[in-house]
Amino acid sequence: MDTPLPRRPRRPRTTAAGRPLALVTGASSGIGWAIACEAARDGYDLIVTARRGDRLADLAQIIATQTSAQVTILPEDLSDRAGPERLWAEIERRKLVINVLVNNAGLGIGAPFVETESQRLRDLLEINVAAPLALMRLALPGMLARRRGRIANVASMAAFQPIPLMAAYAASKAFLLSLSEAVGEEVHDTGVTITAICPGTTRTTFFAAAGYRKPEDFTDTAVAMSPEDVAAIAWAGTMAGAPLVVPGRANRAIATLGRLLPRRTLARAAMRVMSERH
Repeated sequence: MDTPLPRRPRRPRTTAAGRPLALVTGASSGIGWAIACEAARDGYDLIVTARRGDRLADLAQIIATQTSAQVTILPEDLSDRAGPERLWAEIERRKLVINVLVNNAGLGIGAPFVETESQRLRDLLEINVAAPLALMRLALPGMLARRRGRIANVASMAAFQPIPLMAAYAASKAFLLSLSEAVGEEVHDTGVTITAICPGTTRTTFFAAAGYRKPEDFTDTAVAMSPEDVAAIAWAGTMAGAPLVVPGRANRAIATLGRLLPRRTLARAAMRVMSERH
């Protein structure tokens, strides 16, 4: 299990064309918001995208008061199959060059699979699977041609095991982890790296948005991390080119067990835990 680097002193970064540029999806709250702030403090200009343009404007204003980063706001709905292509077309129209891509946008569903609306499942697949897949495919050719670039895919601890009552979400994150590891090996030694970020429980609105009646059952625990701490570890690991970053010692231990124990054992254990909290 890769151990992410500690937070390091900030220093200005420049490229031949000026300041480097990071694209962060799902930047309107939570981990995405915090990663955008990390990137800005690290000398990066930003493109931020999410459905809520007003929240992106709030983020841009906060970053402007704390750093010299330039923030470009491009609202987009990544649950729309054409969303990633529209976003990338606008980036190319503005002649912007992406040095770092952070695929953070995600949708959670906390409900029995059979009780989940089909449209909700389709939205999850578009946001959690199709959008990062498309954006990786759009970003990689330019990065490989320049022989430099970083891609970070925010997966989840859920990627390491099947999770009943959150089945589609866990499966989507397993896809993202596998994709990151495989394509990362394809581009090994090219100057481009792909990092899978697998946070555990984080104190954000994720569980409330996923439909849990008592989200505090997840977030008010000793192992829950702040989005700022997760983002600092995630950004440092991405900049170091680590293939896998699991923030938090307890989470790293659990992830290791998730790759050693029988899948049926993991599924049954997860069912007991999720049934108590559903």
